[in-house]
Amino acid sequence: MPRRAVLSAGLLIALAALWAAAVPARHLPPPGHYVLAASRSRLSIHLYKSGWLSVFGDNHLVVARRMRGVANVAANQWSGVLVVPSRDLRVADPHRSAHDRAEIQATMDGPSQLDIARYPRITWRLDALGSAGGQGRMMLHGHFTMHGVTRQVDWRTHWAPTAQGIRLWGQAHLRLTEFGIHPIHRALGAVSVRNRFLLTWNTWWRHTGSPAPAAKK
Repeated sequence: MPRRAVLSAGLLIALAALWAAAVPARHLPPPGHYVLAASRSRLSIHLYKSGWLSVFGDNHLVVARRMRGVANVAANQWSGVLVVPSRDLRVADPHRSAHDRAEIQATMDGPSQLDIARYPRITWRLDALGSAGGQGRMMLHGHFTMHGVTRQVDWRTHWAPTAQGIRLWGQAHLRLTEFGIHPIHRALGAVSVRNRFLLTWNTWWRHTGSPAPAAKK
């Protein structure tokens, strides 16, 4: 291949890589320091039934009642953390009695499931962001920790400006066994909780000032 053609091909590859890595500023939240508006925000876990007698079982909705978080956006950089105390994850099944919800809550908090005595918090660390194909969409790269197990995650999320900052919302599918939790089986597996569950978030972040300076290495 002629040398000029080789150089042209190399230049095109380099430009393509730079284009893929670059995230247009208009596709990103405005730079600044943000604090989670916990009273408006919600993180939910949706658990689904399975098994040949699943018609007699129930899906479960678990909602975080309290959480805290901070985030820093500067140029194409994003860093932050969202923390949920495990004890503040509450069973919110709308079609179950208060007694039934209390029993489900006790099982969920216990040593065979979340084991909140040993693992008191769920943490989502936000390490970087990237483009997800248009304005109002982006990829959040980070690490999600539950039941003492940390997994690298790359989740699509939506964002929109608000009067006081930004709103982020989205969803992702995970597996209980990825975090060392074994799905509950009853009646020899005739009624079970599916391994795959859905995590959803609807979070509101309040802009509190300029981006915090990067830590010196």
